Amino acid sequence: MARPTISTHKKYSGNKALVAAQKNAADSFSYKKFFPAKKAILTDVTAQVNCNWKHLEDNFNDFNVEYLIPHKESTRGPKLAIGDINNDGLDDFYACGAKFQPGALMIQQKDGTFKESDTALFNEFAISEDVDAVFFDANGDSFPDLFVLTGGNEIPANELALLDRLYINDGTGHFTKSANPMSVVFENKSCVSVADIDNDGDQDIFIGNLASPAKYGMPTTSYLYINDGKGHFTKAGDNIIPLYLLGMVTAASFTDIDNDGWKDLIVSGE
Repeated sequence: MARPTISTHKKYSGNKALVAAQKNAADSFSYKKFFPAKKAILTDVTAQVNCNWKHLEDNFNDFNVEYLIPHKESTRGPKLAIGDINNDGLDDFYACGAKFQPGALMIQQKDGTFKESDTALFNEFAISEDVDAVFFDANGDSFPDLFVLTGGNEIPANELALLDRLYINDGTGHFTKSANPMSVVFENKSCVSVADIDNDGDQDIFIGNLASPAKYGMPTTSYLYINDGKGHFTKAGDNIIPLYLLGMVTAASFTDIDNDGWKDLIVSGE
C-alpha cells in the first residue's frame, strides 16, 4: 500500500479559491510530523522525593450499617496540612492517617526529599481516623503548631478514637501533645478551619461535624472555639454564632466577605 502524501499551502488571502491537486502532493505524511506528541504538563517525581508514606484505608463498609445512604462517608481522606514547621524555608506536611494507620509528619530536606519525624508521638493515636489537620500558631510563640481532627463513620469503639489533638511546636519542628486544650467532642467530625475571628491577635478554631454514625441525614451541631492566646480554647455560645444543628458539614473556610475587617465563615454541607 502506497504511503499517503500531502501538500502544504500557507499564506492565502481571503475571498480567493484554494486549489489543491493530488499531483502536487509530494510530501510524505507522518502523524508525528504534523501531530507531535505533547510534552507532559506534570512530571512524576515520586522516586526523587523518597516519600514512603502511603494511605491505607481500613476495611469498613458503610452500606452494611446504613443500607440507603447515597455513598460512603468513611472514605473522604486522606487530607494534608502544609506548613514550614522548622523555619527553613521549605514546605513540610502532615498526612492524615486512616483508622489503625497513624498520621505522618514529613519534613522536607534541602535536596527535595522528605523525612518522617516524631513517629512515636503520632503512633500513639493510630486507632483514630484523622479526617483533617491544620498548622497554625496556637500559643502565640510564632511557631506553627498542629491541630488534628478525628472522625469516622464507624460506630465508635471507644472514646479515645474520637479525641482531637493539639500538638505544640518546640520551635525546631518537633512536637509535644497539649493536655486538654479544649472540651472534647466525641462525634464524627469532618473539617477544621482557623482564623482570628475576634481580632484579638490569636487564632480561633471552627470544627465542622459531618453525620452521626448510623444516622445519615440528621443535622449535627458544629463548634467554634475561642483561643485565650495561650493555646487553650473555650466553646463559643449561641450569642457569638448559632451552630446548633447546623447540618452535615463537609468543608468550611473563613474570609472577610463584606470587607469590614472581620472574618466571616463559609460552610458547605452534604
